[in-house]
Amino acid sequence: LDPDSALSSEETPREKKKKKQKRLGGRQSDHASSLSLRALVLLFALSVHSLFEGMALGLQDDSRLVLQILYALLVHKSALAFSLGSSLALSGMKTIG
Repeated sequence: LDPDSALSSEETPREKKKKKQKRLGGRQSDHASSLSLRALVLLFALSVHSLFEGMALGLQDDSRLVLQILYALLVHKSALAFSLGSSLALSGMKTIG
């Protein structure tokens, strides 16, 4: 049964909307906290990923190969930065400061 169908005919549309928002409030906050957790997990995973990329770059002996890997990393990091930024923006996390 739809909970809205049990509402009395005397309720105004504004009251119906308030009741619906109150009913969905818990689910919306759960969704927001889930997005925040996902953003933090993504941040941690990308940090570990960057550590290994830096080690791969630092262990190279040939300077020409270092420049090639550096260029590839710059292109790669731009895509990762966009991904992380989008994830953080969608999560609705508050900024510090």
